Amino acid sequence: MSPVVVVRDDIERPAILFGPPAERERAAEQTLEDLIGGTWTELGRRAAAACPLCGGHLAARWGAGPAPVGGRCDDCGTELS
Repeated sequence: MSPVVVVRDDIERPAILFGPPAERERAAEQTLEDLIGGTWTELGRRAAAACPLCGGHLAARWGAGPAPVGGRCDDCGTELS
C-alpha cells in the first residue's frame, strides 16, 4: 500500500523553503545559527528585521534595557526571544 500525499494550497509556506530560487539558494547556504544571529543583529541595530520564517516585518520587543529582548513578526506572528 503506498502512502497518500495531500497537497494543500491554502497553507502559507515559509519563504525560506518555497520562495524565489535566489532566496532558496541563499537560505541553503546559511546555518540556523547564522540566520537567527543575523536577525538578532538587525533587531539590535534598527529595531526591525526580516522575519526568518516568512520574510515579513519583525518588530523589536523592548524590555527595561537599551537592547531588544525579542521580536514579533507583524505578518505571520513568529516570535523571537
